[in-house]
Amino acid sequence: PLGAIGASSKKYDSLTLKFATRATYKNFIAFLTQLESSLRVVDLVSLSISATTPPVTPGQPAPSSEPVYGYDVTLRTYWLK
Repeated sequence: PLGAIGASSKKYDSLTLKFATRATYKNFIAFLTQLESSLRVVDLVSLSISATTPPVTPGQPAPSSEPVYGYDVTLRTYWLK
């Protein structure tokens, strides 16, 4: 039953991680590819992508022409008890 309190009969446990980051699409895909090939079992629970504006610093070169996006990521990872 949902919301039951007490010992679980499952032979595994899980942890949900939420984080936000900024990166180019190419770099974010590289991150996901590395995550996919890791030995840890991980599910991508949710992913939200948003446009961002790069900070402009006077006297610095113009930012890369490749756009930077904001990513809100929720992952769930599992392990045996």
